[in-house]
Amino acid sequence: MKIRPSSLVQGWPVATDTCGVCVALDVERSEAYEAGEYREVGKINEEIRNHPHTRQRPKAKATGVST
Repeated sequence: MKIRPSSLVQGWPVATDTCGVCVALDVERSEAYEAGEYREVGKINEEIRNHPHTRQRPKAKATGVST
C-alpha cells in the first residue's frame, strides 16, 4: 500500500485527490522532504495552501435583476 505523501507530516496542507496540480505538488513535496530540502517543502506547502481547491471561494451575490 502506497502512503499518501501529505500524510507524512502532521500540519501540512492536504492536497485534493481530484486535482492533477494538487497531486503533482503532493508528490513533489514528498520527494523534497525525503531529500531533506525543507525550504522547498515550505514553498510547496504555501503553493498548496494558495491553490484554489484548498480555500472556499466567495459565493456570487444576487443582483436582484431577473431575466
